[in-house]
Amino acid sequence: MKDSQGYLGGLMHTVHLWDTWTTLTEAVRRGTSVRLRTVEHKDEQWRSAFIAAMHDRAVRQAPAVVAQIDLSSVTRVLDVGGGSGAYSMAFVRAKDGISATVFDLPDVLPLTRTYIQQEGLSERVNTVPGDYLKDGLGRDFDLVFLSAIIHSNSPSENAQLILKCARALRPGGCVVVQDFIMDEERLTPSHGAIFALNMLVGTESGDTYTEAEVSGWMTGAGLSGVSRQGTPFGTSQIAGRLI
Repeated sequence: MKDSQGYLGGLMHTVHLWDTWTTLTEAVRRGTSVRLRTVEHKDEQWRSAFIAAMHDRAVRQAPAVVAQIDLSSVTRVLDVGGGSGAYSMAFVRAKDGISATVFDLPDVLPLTRTYIQQEGLSERVNTVPGDYLKDGLGRDFDLVFLSAIIHSNSPSENAQLILKCARALRPGGCVVVQDFIMDEERLTPSHGAIFALNMLVGTESGDTYTEAEVSGWMTGAGLSGVSRQGTPFGTSQIAGRLI
């Protein structure tokens, strides 16, 4: 049952992951995915299963993750690649007066709006269609949040994306990146190293990145006071502020 704590909402996504992981040997030889299809070109069944799996995890983690972020001066949040809107919904629940915008692909947003409507939060969480690699992200946000986004992209794509995020901030606003953050040898944490293989078989140029890499993208985008903190879920948050 969907309301059960043991509901396996991400099981179909696991089936799809099996399809990509069976190509690991050839992907290692080529240095990239051999079954590459962009999200825009994946079918509705794949997209629905992927968002359901991401929601199942995010909705459990989001309240604790959001609680770690200083929201004292935040009223507008941009959730880049926000999927089901689980984090956006956690932000608006965390503090009265916050509104959130989920920025994601046009084919994803009908699913997003369904999740938001089910929680009765349509008046506080809105959606904007776009491709974060191609389109602008808007303006005047106090917080731009990217959870599980940078691992899908190449280093150059992430540098450009963080620059876009910085340009979407009000003065004093903050960009927060949440992801697996690797040590400089890229060996630990071990789950991050395994996830890098998942990106190898499933994306054109995705990877897991180090604190130095993420911090470099932030300072290169004009953000200051870059800092890192861990989460209870094996990921880290790296934040930078627009002064």
